[in-house]
Amino acid sequence: MRKNIVFFTTIATILLLGACSNEGLLPETYPVTERTISLTASMPDDEPTTRVDLEQNGKNILLTWKVGDEIQLVFKQGATEKKEVVTVATISNAGKRAHFDVTIPAEIAT
Repeated sequence: MRKNIVFFTTIATILLLGACSNEGLLPETYPVTERTISLTASMPDDEPTTRVDLEQNGKNILLTWKVGDEIQLVFKQGATEKKEVVTVATISNAGKRAHFDVTIPAEIAT
């Protein structure tokens, strides 16, 4: 008789735990409205190897960032491609370093 009670108690416990659902434990997701990253770009100190707007001072070529300069970025995730054009936010280090604030498009998931 005691074995039957233990057996039925064990089966009832397994069924009770098996019937539990963890649907209520799933994390809630919140829509992201805006995601911004900061990007710093520097001009090289040696000879340039890219196409840039050049300023010549005698025999020296000066590479510097200027107000209004922009960079073009392409965000790609699967078949989704989104192009963003970002204008320089601040310039430092005698025009050698520029800071950009890039907003990640809503179509691109993190």
